[in-house]
Amino acid sequence: MSEFLCESCGYNLSSSEEDSRCPECGRAVRDSLPESHPGTPWQSDSHAYSWVRTNWMALFRPGELFRAMSTESMPKGLLITNVLVASALLVAPFPGVFIGDWARSARGTGGLGEVLSLLSSFSAWTGVAASVLLAFTVFDVYGITLLGRVKGWRLSARTAWIICAHASAGWLVAAILPLLFMAAYYILGTLLKMDFTGPVTRAAGAPAWSWQTVLGIGLPIAGYLCGLVAFELIALKGARTCRFANPPGARPSPTAA
Repeated sequence: MSEFLCESCGYNLSSSEEDSRCPECGRAVRDSLPESHPGTPWQSDSHAYSWVRTNWMALFRPGELFRAMSTESMPKGLLITNVLVASALLVAPFPGVFIGDWARSARGTGGLGEVLSLLSSFSAWTGVAASVLLAFTVFDVYGITLLGRVKGWRLSARTAWIICAHASAGWLVAAILPLLFMAAYYILGTLLKMDFTGPVTRAAGAPAWSWQTVLGIGLPIAGYLCGLVAFELIALKGARTCRFANPPGARPSPTAA
């Protein structure tokens, strides 16, 4: 049977009374019981409002989210929902844009054929984006598990999956920020009548890039990177918060000492 640990400092509380406190950090023993974690909003009830609330907490109140998170209840559907929504937003501007995309030749033809071509292109690109985001998520699950082994934390692969499912709110950031950055770029350019067609530099031998090219490429990339950083920071916060989480059913047994 696993030792009952203080979830703040990792002190062995197996021989402590439930109404006592951790002699190392002073945290109440009851606060380390598995039932002291009621679950995140999505773990408690999976619906649209709890989806919004869970993602909002992951982004702005991750400490509170992971202190409430249950390591017993897998948040079914949360990761897939976030990945699919993020993927759809990521690829929304691009169907029929790139050379080689079969929907490109259908643009402007009108009728059902164009609609079907764009929908099929959108679906295919969404699938590719979702595969990439899931691959990053799996990589982080293994990373958190390895970090736990190196640090001597109690982090199982299951706990790492639950943490990363909640951290997938970062993928929504990676999808929304590029759209916001580009919208701001076009709106400000129009309102302020700014000309972005000029070269970035006129130095001899420098690439002949215009500000339009640099901003058009750089702003979306900056948004993607912000989302990636958000995902990593949330996952790391979850790993640190749950590093000594007690397994379901764990309790101190002072009489067995």
